[in-house]
Amino acid sequence: MVYKLASKGLGKTTNLLDKVSKYALPIILIIVVYYFLKDEISAFFKKLSDTANSVGSSLTDLQAQQKADVLYNAMKGFGTDEDVIFQTLQGLSKSDFYKVSNKFGLRNYSETYGTGSQDSFIGDEISLMDMMLSELSPSDMEYIYTLLPFLGSSSDNKARKKYY
Repeated sequence: MVYKLASKGLGKTTNLLDKVSKYALPIILIIVVYYFLKDEISAFFKKLSDTANSVGSSLTDLQAQQKADVLYNAMKGFGTDEDVIFQTLQGLSKSDFYKVSNKFGLRNYSETYGTGSQDSFIGDEISLMDMMLSELSPSDMEYIYTLLPFLGSSSDNKARKKYY
């Protein structure tokens, strides 16, 4: 009788393990795949978002790349050419700015040295908005918010940096 009770209990346990393993294996597989591909998945959704945000831009890909390069050159190295930044951003629509920002991508920048260099081993890769927040004074950023009101305001960007 004890044997029958034990085998019935074992049968229920085995049944439960079968049911759990039926659902656990796909879940574990999804977690493992996500762990190894999370950067690629994130990049895919960012590119999808960037593409959607830049729809309707009046800039060609070449024009957007040129503006991105002008902005980078105005901020890299020692000193920042604020006037060039203001002139480059002036008149951009929201979709134009997203396109320029997308073409800017992530570029190497060191907050410690205030310099950026694509071939530098110092610093982190940061976005256009992050580089502007690092390089420009609060009053310069306020002026940019008047040029590009869709970016928000300084109070929006002090607590967190927006990635455009």
